Amino acid sequence: MGSSTRRTFLQASALSALAATRSWGANDRINIGRISADLCHLANISYRLDGRLLAFDPKTERFTDDAANRLAHPNYRAPYVIPHIAS
Repeated sequence: MGSSTRRTFLQASALSALAATRSWGANDRINIGRISADLCHLANISYRLDGRLLAFDPKTERFTDDAANRLAHPNYRAPYVIPHIAS
């Protein structure tokens, strides 16, 4: 096998493997991005509370610490409010 044929074969194999293992839905990448951003926010909240170790419930998306919940979900003044969306 020549080097260009080998490279083409390896590229096709790699793309085939990616296609076979990637079973993402339409909104999965958006959700992964949201979770990634949330992790940054969680770290920032811990930092703002003097580096405390915080307990976070991923199902309710709330902290067990009230001060942390106030930082995560601040009160906004009208008309700049974020509506509560039930999940």
